[in-house]
Amino acid sequence: MAKDSYDRDVTPRSYRTSSGTSRVAQKELTRKNVKPELLPRDRRLVCEAEAPVAVRQDDTGSLGNGVLMFFDKAPLVSGQTMRYLPGKVQISYGVVGDINSDDGPLQFNEFVDPKNLDPSLKACWLEKGGGAGYRESYEMAMYFDAYMLELPNAKFPLHIIVGDEAFYVDLLTADLKEHFGGSPQRTNVEAVFARLEEKFMGNVFHIHLPYGRGRENNIILNEWTNLYGKNRVLCLDNYLAVTDTMLGILAIMSGERTLDEYCRDMAMKAPGDPILDRDQSPSRIAEVRKALSVLTPPDGRIFNFDNSPSTSDKSVNQSPQTMSGRPQVRPNTTGPSTADEFVL
Repeated sequence: MAKDSYDRDVTPRSYRTSSGTSRVAQKELTRKNVKPELLPRDRRLVCEAEAPVAVRQDDTGSLGNGVLMFFDKAPLVSGQTMRYLPGKVQISYGVVGDINSDDGPLQFNEFVDPKNLDPSLKACWLEKGGGAGYRESYEMAMYFDAYMLELPNAKFPLHIIVGDEAFYVDLLTADLKEHFGGSPQRTNVEAVFARLEEKFMGNVFHIHLPYGRGRENNIILNEWTNLYGKNRVLCLDNYLAVTDTMLGILAIMSGERTLDEYCRDMAMKAPGDPILDRDQSPSRIAEVRKALSVLTPPDGRIFNFDNSPSTSDKSVNQSPQTMSGRPQVRPNTTGPSTADEFVL
């Protein structure tokens, strides 16, 4: 029988340690090695939901703490997705490292109801590794989601990568075969991104945390904006704001909230109501508002719910080019153009 609510509450702020994580999350997420079922080789993920959400989070170095923070706020994620898109959302949660140095650089969970996120989070091994330089294997996560996912009923698919580094440009045949199996061909990140953008109907976003404050961070940010477009790269200073930003992307890009309406949701005080009572600080709301302000919202709502303050009930089916505000990059012919052409 499906659960009506999450099994626990959002971890209280008073439990938070100096790292921003909680003792609760540190106790629950203790896996010591990679779970083979999460590795991507010879796998396909199928999601029948109308709003499939793929979250891919960097778990290298200190960013591994972000996974713990997501665990603390998983009940909030569940409650808010039910509030904005009731009955429509399933979430696949995964972590990303560096294929050149890590033992478990790509770990992807199946799509699940938002009320059942805890097993997915506990299944992840937080290796906290990472390679030299300022690149991680985000492009390999893009590849898996571009070619190894099937979303037959999707009306509002959403893809979010959270990290602080840049991606690798080239995807080599040997690496693709090692991690995904089959008979892949060498390709590049622009070709992979074009396929990802098409599969997720333009709803592909990067939440960027600062890689220091110097020249390298500017280089990294420029690479992401050149690939994704400026209106799909959202910059934060505080990892604690990531979950609020994810939920804002979902609410705004589905047409269920305007930016102002979403910020009012964040400020709402409703003691005793685990969904409505968010009560975020003015500084948190300001940071999230700034990050979300780059978005180009749709002209109307994807779904028609009676419980939304949005005034428009116009259905939206925009092309990736319209959604992104940038020309669509066409994939080269060396990589698989459809999921069925990838031979396992």
